[in-house]
Amino acid sequence: MNKKISIFLILGLFIALSITGMALAQALNYNLNVKVTPIDSNITKIYHVETTGSMRPLIVEGAESEFIVVHANDKLHVGDVAIYKWKNKLVLHRIVFKTELPNGTYYVFKGDNNLYPDQRLVPHSAVKHLLISVRYD
Repeated sequence: MNKKISIFLILGLFIALSITGMALAQALNYNLNVKVTPIDSNITKIYHVETTGSMRPLIVEGAESEFIVVHANDKLHVGDVAIYKWKNKLVLHRIVFKTELPNGTYYVFKGDNNLYPDQRLVPHSAVKHLLISVRYD
């Protein structure tokens, strides 16, 4: 099977599962994104996370998470936890799928506690920060 067709079939499956997951998540009252508030603006950024439960048990209410800025030439991997921007919202989820398309690298994200992946293909340019540590008080 052609590699391009395989990639689109996989992406189609992720999107179909995501649409189903979004409806189920809403029925179960899950929020699919995390609110983050910057605490400082150094090279590494620390955020206070208001959890919606989507990244439990890694991220819990009141946790301070430390991130590094993601640049255009940075390599991200399946399993990395990152913040991406989508429709003026910041979403903190884990990369579960990565693909190289002719116009760049794209990712599918999923909250660790969500049943299904997010229903979008996220371009590398939308990924803003990579998680490097979580502190619990």
